[in-house]
Amino acid sequence: MDRRRRRFVPGSEGLERRQLLSTVEVVNAAAPVVSTAEAGQAANRPQGPRARAEAQALAQEQAMQESREEVIQMRLQRIERLPNFLQLLDPNRELPTEAIAAIQVELVGLVGQLRPPAEPIAEGFIDQLRNAIAQSSVKPETVASMNYATNRLLASAGASERTITVITDGLTALARSASGSNRPVPVMTNDYALVVQTAMGVGRPISRAELLGLQSPLAPGVPQSAALRPSGPPIGGAAGNSLI
Repeated sequence: MDRRRRRFVPGSEGLERRQLLSTVEVVNAAAPVVSTAEAGQAANRPQGPRARAEAQALAQEQAMQESREEVIQMRLQRIERLPNFLQLLDPNRELPTEAIAAIQVELVGLVGQLRPPAEPIAEGFIDQLRNAIAQSSVKPETVASMNYATNRLLASAGASERTITVITDGLTALARSASGSNRPVPVMTNDYALVVQTAMGVGRPISRAELLGLQSPLAPGVPQSAALRPSGPPIGGAAGNSLI
């Protein structure tokens, strides 16, 4: 009997698996397989004292860094608002915008970079302000004396020579604009008081107490200066402490 030889046709069992294995990257078979449940249990296991201490230290460090950035931003806002405060001294005068912008650039570079100035030098600046207030007009020699006192104060606090030159040049331009005011002497002296107090306020070191919120982020211990009030004298005895 003539029998036809049947052709062998392989079955399809296992082909899907072969295709899958051919397209998937082979992983290390010796690597342990951790289920989702096991991973969750490991995360919820109680940590030892050392691990807890490290976690707390990391969290505190992150919180301190966030506080530091917040303090810096508040100081930068104070610098940004400087032209507004200067304009309040005499709303009708035209401010030297380029000079003020140059002062602001230098103030940004001073943020957190200064130290308390020597007390005699800070007192000398206050005394020079009082002498300037007693003048009847804005005189060149008065402006020169104020620039000298400002130079000494900022140098004692650690400002660079270039920064001091830019700030004193800007204050000279402000003094010229004040000379055309109806109240030139109060405006001029308040210009100096406001710029110098801003420099010392933003430039002082950022303390740990400030980062922890125990002090005001702008100028802890410094009362609101009369320098922000055009109608009064710029600095009294108590305000002198804000420079130290």
